[in-house]
Amino acid sequence: MKDKPTLNTELTFFYAHLRKEDGEDMCSASVINIRYSLARYIKSTLTCDIIKDTSFTRANEVFVGKLAKLKRNGKGATKHYDVIVDDDLNNVAALSTNSPVTLQMKVWFTFQFHFAQRGKENIHGMKKSDLLFHTNDRGKTEIHLRDFMTKNHRASDSSKSTEAFIAEVGGEDCPVTMIKRYLSLLNDANPFLWQKPNPNFAENGARWYQNSKVGENTISKMMHQIVTECKLSRDYTNHCVRSTAITLLGRSYQHWL
Repeated sequence: MKDKPTLNTELTFFYAHLRKEDGEDMCSASVINIRYSLARYIKSTLTCDIIKDTSFTRANEVFVGKLAKLKRNGKGATKHYDVIVDDDLNNVAALSTNSPVTLQMKVWFTFQFHFAQRGKENIHGMKKSDLLFHTNDRGKTEIHLRDFMTKNHRASDSSKSTEAFIAEVGGEDCPVTMIKRYLSLLNDANPFLWQKPNPNFAENGARWYQNSKVGENTISKMMHQIVTECKLSRDYTNHCVRSTAITLLGRSYQHWL
């Protein structure tokens, strides 16, 4: 077991040099979360409190100084992502579904928008079986996601990630109809939802997707690909879709207050 003076010295060095893997500064929220997790671990294993114990005064002074420096450098606040403007949303809605690439883009955007998921979180590993189809009391189809853990939904959390759903609305632009078509065009031999588009696809729907999963890097840059394909007004990220969905939901709620 390390003595407190040694641990204080090591924590002082750790706080002072804490960076991302690429050498860039973290935001203050990330630094605070790391310290909290570290304090909880040390308290459970070494039975000492690195936050309140005066033996760690120097380390805590460096930690406070670190936060002050991050704030001066513009890293003091949580990053907020751009909300996609209406004209750009309309351009995404107009995406063609006549090719495997653009159909997949549109389905991906629909999932991100309706289920408000973070970036790559749980997206890359999604399977066809993760989609649950229900018929509501009006006889319309709803698509829910199988319950799984996310940053907001841990195993101990009683809330369910399947509370959100995609509803059948009818007409040419019905998202449920589009998703059902996408599922019908996927490679039967592959269980994953995001399969690599086949560049040699047939217009009648044959061989639209290959028996291989889309790479995680491709998923992480999906919104950038949509920006390029739809010639949107700015370079949105995957997180912007979630931010947009939450913002529009908030506007709808305010409308009914």
